[in-house]
Amino acid sequence: MGIQLVAESEIDANTFEGCRRGDPEAQRRVFERYKDRVFSIALNFLKGDDAAAKDVTQEVFVKVFRGRGHSEARKLCESQVPIP
Repeated sequence: MGIQLVAESEIDANTFEGCRRGDPEAQRRVFERYKDRVFSIALNFLKGDDAAAKDVTQEVFVKVFRGRGHSEARKLCESQVPIP
């Protein structure tokens, strides 16, 4: 049998724009899609400090959802940064 990998759903530009406008469903989709990646990058950058990584992850999404850092966060989420 084995394990079957399923491709993660992509987030389109309209969803990111919905986040900026405050659409809760768009925000939920973006958060669910990218929360683990953002947290993992923060955790690695902060050398394993779990509490600080959670704080940074929250700040990233607050800024994205308020429209600040929109394009930077999108680039980060779509990048091919290796996650440990």
